[in-house]
Amino acid sequence: MNDTYVIFDPKVDRPLHEMPRNDAKAAYNWFISQKDERIEVLKRYAHELGFSLDDEFNAIEQLHNLLVAEVHKDGVRDVSSTRVFSLCNDIAIFISDMLVRNGSSLQWTFYIANENDLSYHRPVITGFNVKNNNYSVDIDYVLCQYAHRLSKGGNQKEGLLRRIYESTISKAHRKK
Repeated sequence: MNDTYVIFDPKVDRPLHEMPRNDAKAAYNWFISQKDERIEVLKRYAHELGFSLDDEFNAIEQLHNLLVAEVHKDGVRDVSSTRVFSLCNDIAIFISDMLVRNGSSLQWTFYIANENDLSYHRPVITGFNVKNNNYSVDIDYVLCQYAHRLSKGGNQKEGLLRRIYESTISKAHRKK
């Protein structure tokens, strides 16, 4: 098998919450401009591994298995590899775009509501039908934390990505 997966370079030199707003916003704009290409990279990699992302809802489980396999390939370590974090990012983009397509009120947002939030200056999904107007979901952050836990020998959580999707979409206005 020829591994054609191209690692994502976010073009930032430090965590987004540490960046001045203008620089973080520029990084967000660049990220948004790259997300369709990152989904294509993920689709090509999935095809190379023998599965398709065309049936999105079934693909969620396959992407979960792929992420777990990539983390286990790295072995137990203090920090996951750049490849694993890139894969987390691409899977998060794929799932987030599914959410935006299927939840009529959902959208990508540059998060600036509260500089003490973990997702400050990060690309998140907003527009939920909840009381908290600042409610957002940062799937990339969640997946990176999960991969980090797995890389330290933590247990795999069966159905995690599907539960994340279902929980998130349940808080959105659905398209009719």
